[in-house]
Amino acid sequence: MPTLDGRLFIFIGSALLRLLGTLMRKRGRGLLFSTRAPRLPTVEPSIARAQPPGYQLIDELTSSETILEVIRHLPAKDTVALSRCCKAVHAVCVDKLTAAWCADSRRELLLSRARPGDLPLINVDDNEWTLERLHLCEHPPRFPRIFFRFASDLPTTRSLMRVSRVAKLLSKHPKLRIRIHGYAQPDAPPMIGEALAQARATSVRMQLLTLLSDHPMWAGEDPNLGVRDELYMSEPWACVDTRYTQLVGDRVEAIGRWRSEPLNRNFLASEEESDGSASDDDWSKLRRAEFTLLGLSS
Repeated sequence: MPTLDGRLFIFIGSALLRLLGTLMRKRGRGLLFSTRAPRLPTVEPSIARAQPPGYQLIDELTSSETILEVIRHLPAKDTVALSRCCKAVHAVCVDKLTAAWCADSRRELLLSRARPGDLPLINVDDNEWTLERLHLCEHPPRFPRIFFRFASDLPTTRSLMRVSRVAKLLSKHPKLRIRIHGYAQPDAPPMIGEALAQARATSVRMQLLTLLSDHPMWAGEDPNLGVRDELYMSEPWACVDTRYTQLVGDRVEAIGRWRSEPLNRNFLASEEESDGSASDDDWSKLRRAEFTLLGLSS
């Protein structure tokens, strides 16, 4: 087959989708975009030879490199839709090597969209690539930053509303693994700064997992790990058990980063303001917590 440019391959993919949908409806095999790959009936060779010529064309497309070239130029979301048309296409689309191949072929595009804090693109094994991971790299989610008032580990009212947006993302992609970094003013006394940064991280983690408590994929995460007793009644540095920096959690991790410079840029520029809870000096901007994507669980 002669080499075609990307636009023509996208056109072929769209035409293939329409063709498959039409043929499947005529054969009474249900809708093209069903929730699972259709279970095709076994047919005798004599019957198979009597099928319309269009099925021979589909067999040739799905058994050759043509389908891979179509997938290579499709967004991951459209490849998922294409995978639902029949078993042969489904097997090709969901193969992890296919996702890894697509990621490698569009690496420059993915790198141009990536920011610190997004899913890693470097040193990712082929067996870690899935269409879901590819989609999240093509359209990296942007996280809110969670702000706090002076010497407090309770998020501001507006920031509490922002935590719910992160909960919606994790509900939609329950395989995601994230880490919450808590910060505090670098010039704070050591006993206070370290404890406050740690308490802010675990406080956001608790708020987030509380919102996800009804989701079966997140029910195993204990929201109270590392959270001090009587959260709203005592100061973060008053509890010895939660005073020092420690990594807590499994798929939702939390850790304080006192005296560490925030490196993430995976947030919306329009939400850089601190809700009026702090002044504009550099120290007060560290009264916050941020989210980092670590990967997807298997």
